[in-house]
Amino acid sequence: HRLLLVVTKPQAVCLRFASMAASVTLPMREPCYVAVGVMTVPHYRNRRDAARQTWMTGSNVGSTVVVRFLIRAGGLHPDVLAEAKREQDEHGDMTFLPVASEHGSPPQRGRVLTLHAWTRRATAVCPTARWVSKADDDVYIVTVDWEAQLRMIAAGREGRAMLHGKVVWHNWNVKHFVPHSFDYSYNPDNWRRVIDYLGGDESRARFPDERRRFELCRTHGARQCEWCPAEAECTGPFPFPTGWLITMS
Repeated sequence: HRLLLVVTKPQAVCLRFASMAASVTLPMREPCYVAVGVMTVPHYRNRRDAARQTWMTGSNVGSTVVVRFLIRAGGLHPDVLAEAKREQDEHGDMTFLPVASEHGSPPQRGRVLTLHAWTRRATAVCPTARWVSKADDDVYIVTVDWEAQLRMIAAGREGRAMLHGKVVWHNWNVKHFVPHSFDYSYNPDNWRRVIDYLGGDESRARFPDERRRFELCRTHGARQCEWCPAEAECTGPFPFPTGWLITMS
């Protein structure tokens, strides 16, 4: 399958394509077109309420755009879970996922598993979805213009897989479940520099500050290292969708 990457800055969703999106007429009362999963945690009720009172009042929210707040319910304290369920009873816009909370584990682990769980659950929430989206709970989406932009992108591309958002490259640490070796482009030489440095080739540090950061990998281990410290621990690099708003067809 071919993958079309449509990469924009999420905060420019309605500015960059405003003139083009204005020419797209949104259909009225159609089935759900976009399923939006907003990653959040129980104690961020203020962020969820802010979203409900602002961008979630868009005219297409609840019809062509369906929004769910994603709660990692695994291992939650019973009192916290009960409070979250009362909030769900009040608003009906929360989805509880069988993913463990982040206590005692790297934060990326919970986020990656939440995204995976949402991609599986989204089709139950929105069976007719053309797009499945992940958003942060402090994002602001101009939903009508955003949907118009997605429809414009999808026009004439039926059957093609598309990713709308920001993409960066990472290695992935299979031992500690964290990303390493951040870069905006694929450059194989970058992934090996710290490994070579720790192996004795100090010329791989290009400037003093980088040498200092490489030494952190030696003294503090993989979790404090920006790069992959050992080939046996890492795989990749892979393109990672990242940022406040990611949408997949």
